[in-house]
Amino acid sequence: GVSFNGTANINLPGVNTTGNQNTTGSAAKLTTARTLSLTGDATGSLSFDGSANASAALTLASTGIAAGTYKSITVDAKGRATAGTDVVTGLVTSSSATGVSNVATTNTNTFLNITEKVGTATASAGTSTQVTGAGTVTVSSDTAGKITITGAQSITGNAATATKLATARTISLTGNATGSTTFDGSGNVSISVNVGDDTHNHTTLSALPTYAKTAANLPMDWDKGVQATFVNTGAGYPSYGGVTTIRPHSNGGGALQLYTPYGTGYGGDTVAMRFGNYNSNGGNSWTEFKYLVHDKNIDQYAPGKTGSGASGTWGIAITGNAATATKLATARTIGGVSFNGTANINLPGVNTAGNQNTSGNAATATKLQTARTLSLTGDATGSLSFDGSANASAALTLASTGIAAGTYRSVTVDAKGRATAGNPVVIGLVTSSTATGVSNVATTNTNTFLNITEKVGTATASAGTSTQVVGAGTVTVSSDTAGKITITGAQSITGNAATATKLATARTIGGVSFDGTANINLPGVNTTGNQNTSGNAATATKLQTPRAINGVNFDGTAAINLPLLGYDQSWQNLKASRALNTVYTNSTGKPIMVMVSIETSDDWGEPTVQVNDVQIARTLGYQSSGTGHWGMNISFIVPAGHTYQVISKVAGSYMEWAELR
Repeated sequence: GVSFNGTANINLPGVNTTGNQNTTGSAAKLTTARTLSLTGDATGSLSFDGSANASAALTLASTGIAAGTYKSITVDAKGRATAGTDVVTGLVTSSSATGVSNVATTNTNTFLNITEKVGTATASAGTSTQVTGAGTVTVSSDTAGKITITGAQSITGNAATATKLATARTISLTGNATGSTTFDGSGNVSISVNVGDDTHNHTTLSALPTYAKTAANLPMDWDKGVQATFVNTGAGYPSYGGVTTIRPHSNGGGALQLYTPYGTGYGGDTVAMRFGNYNSNGGNSWTEFKYLVHDKNIDQYAPGKTGSGASGTWGIAITGNAATATKLATARTIGGVSFNGTANINLPGVNTAGNQNTSGNAATATKLQTARTLSLTGDATGSLSFDGSANASAALTLASTGIAAGTYRSVTVDAKGRATAGNPVVIGLVTSSTATGVSNVATTNTNTFLNITEKVGTATASAGTSTQVVGAGTVTVSSDTAGKITITGAQSITGNAATATKLATARTIGGVSFDGTANINLPGVNTTGNQNTSGNAATATKLQTPRAINGVNFDGTAAINLPLLGYDQSWQNLKASRALNTVYTNSTGKPIMVMVSIETSDDWGEPTVQVNDVQIARTLGYQSSGTGHWGMNISFIVPAGHTYQVISKVAGSYMEWAELR
């Protein structure tokens, strides 16, 4: 954008001086790293200069609730717990209890209204029992004192198959587009849409006017000629020929006249032109004709030219370095690089690698050369691709707190209002006339005392004597005129449940009768005596723990070989495969016994025995009567893996070599 004619140095704004460049393309990195901050329901920040992906750890904003376990919580529109209350559970039979007032008077007609609420917390006081069930549980009594507990366990309708509507519904479209389909929730549906006809008006454009060139639009006339004697008979006419006048209006005004000679004999290839004011009524005023120089008359009109044609010489005084225009007389710098015109130059940071003092929007590039991924971690995760060309957004996913999706009556929340644990608490039932969050009618009664407790995990909140009643399905509690309370339901509480310290039918354990009223002793177990033991103890095929016999493991599943001399061994005659003064190795895995009988002609033979190169025996022989020969017997034991040999100093022939192996 900077003009350069070679007469002086130039500076390029944004290259070697401060300024702005109309930069196109993309920047690889921001000059100044920027901090991207996240606010609102989650906070976090990250430093980002575009050179690499970046991530931020998100922290959910506190909702003001303290971390803990609550039986009732308040949530905002985003599902975050904002408040929680610790409901006082368990029902009381006493007339006075901490935080609860209760009335228990004589009663001949029992009216007991117990209500369980999911969502709204219920605090209770008065006689109670634990009743389990999903949804609303209602306990009522009639005039005879019969108490009936009903709940949502008996599910009617299609609530148990909530993935499908009991009655299919028709979804219809009306208006300019119509269509309908039947939908019961068991699967996806589609609607065939019909678009209705529409009416509207069209306007056709009329034909555009046409215009034709006429003589009046571009007036031209031929002026008078000039005498052949080349005397100009009209003002400013150079010679004999034709003149074309071009004027904008037939009545006159500014005009142009072109002179052309009639032939090459009259003025050659001379062409001239002049400007003036043309008046149709006379009184024209014109400038002098100026000749047009071209390749046919250049020799005639070119100043100072000698010779003819292109080979002529121009007598023009040329100054400066025009004769050496391939090089600047004074080298100039472009973007800090010297340039004299003799060769191309490169600008570092422009068309070659290097650094430039770049200003302008390179520091605030509208687009990154490489799009970067911004990752969010922490309480919420997500990512987005960002190159700076447009705004970007990320779909955040809240981190799991470990709780399974579902409906809970008691939940534990952290300081950020997120549920971390849940418990399907069974809310206690109320008989008091006044209790927090509950209204109830309890008339006079001196016979009925029913205490219902609520359990949250392992914690029990209760007041007064209590019993726990659990079971699936409908549980019914009733009382008679004597005040006796009977609870019936799926618990099947019959038999000796009330005397569970003793079995209804005594059982024998190891032949000893046991009914649970006292400890028993088993002969042969914790006292002296015999047991008729069954199982494979008498015929076990395998020991539970293998035992080592003389260093060999034995578990009873197979026979073992013991490394003992003579065990599973026999005498073998090895005379044909043995020789004196030769080393042999015992590779049987057991000790062996060697017996050799030798006969020599010299009693000085004195055979010796070496085991692992250690002499262990030496023997003297006996002379056979009348033969002149000496006989010797040698026997020795060779441990497993040891070498052995019989050495004799004189030659002789041995009579026998046997081994126990």
